[in-house]
Formats: sequence, C-alpha cells, structure tokens
Amino acid sequence: LPPVSPPSGVGTAVHYDVQPFFVSAAGSYTFFSTGTNPVGWDNYTFLYQDSFNPLSQFTNVLIGNDDGPNFTIGESGFTINLVTGKNYFFVTTAFGNTDIGNYSNNITGTGEITLGTIRTGVPEPGSLALFGLALAGLAATQRRKSA
Repeated sequence: LPPVSPPSGVGTAVHYDVQPFFVSAAGSYTFFSTGTNPVGWDNYTFLYQDSFNPLSQFTNVLIGNDDGPNFTIGESGFTINLVTGKNYFFVTTAFGNTDIGNYSNNITGTGEITLGTIRTGVPEPGSLALFGLALAGLAATQRRKSA
C-alpha cells in the first residue's frame, strides 16, 4: 500500500464529509478533489476501507493526500488499487481549522463506482470537533466509470 499522509497538525477541530461507496471491479482507481468556493481553499482527502470512525482516524485508513499530485493548494488526490466486496469511505476535509468551502470530487477507475449510504461510527455533530484530520463539506461527488 502507498504511504498514508499524516494529519496536518493544525487541524484539531475541523469539518468533514464522508462518501461511502463500493466498486464493481478490482483495479486502479483515481480520486481527485478540487476546492471550488472559495477557489483553492486547502482541502485534504483520505480513503478508508471497511469502516470510518472519526474518533479513531488512523483505523482502516488506506491513503491520504494534501495538495494533490502537483503540490497545489486547493487540490487533493491519489491513485490506489481497490477490490470488490469491500466498503470504502472517501473522506473530504481541510488542512486547518479555518479551511472550509465547497468542493468537487471525482472517482474514476476500472469498474463502476456505486455510491452508498453506509453510516458506521459517525458521531452526532456535537462530537465532530474531536476529529483532528481537518475535514470540510461535500458539495458534489460524481460517479464515473473510466472508458
């Protein structure tokens, strides 16, 4: 597995959004997030397998990224191999406590991506400040299949 990005160190009380999904075929999948409003706000993304619990943010994390493949603030993304029969959770967040905004997420890959409504270990809103990864709202998630 690729290395997991560490938490930012400054994101101690952040918002986040979780998109559960599963895939129809094993293979390579690319995840890309762009901060859209305000343009270029400092987003941060993580991928979890099996479950996501914001109170235990290093459990089941597969990979994380800040500043995308080109080291550009306002972009976040990675490519990773996924398997069928697993639940995945794409978490969109922010680098720091004051980073927040709208964003657009894209997932492309070998098979179909089926978005779900799986909810595991997500606390009530009053507990959200305990999650230290720097997270922010999901504006759009798109389901795509690569050609």
